Amino acid sequence: MGLFWDDPKPRVTRIEWQKVRTSLFSRGLNKKEIDLIEGFFYSSLNETGIKDAGIQENEISMMIEWLKLNRATHKMSDQKIAQVEDALRDRL
Repeated sequence: MGLFWDDPKPRVTRIEWQKVRTSLFSRGLNKKEIDLIEGFFYSSLNETGIKDAGIQENEISMMIEWLKLNRATHKMSDQKIAQVEDALRDRL
């Protein structure tokens, strides 16, 4: 039962991403920083097919790790990176 309708993995959908953006603005991130994060997830948010669309938990983990290792590229503080992670995980 429910074989065709079960969502096997938690994910942040395109609609939920809009709520994440709002949350990040309220947490003090600016538009440039939020657009940068959205750019990392562009392909995940725009995947074709309902089954695959959205940001999966493992993609969040990989992006957070990249942000931590590449601070010179984006200039985001540890606090802002943590806020991004919290906002995304709140929507899983």
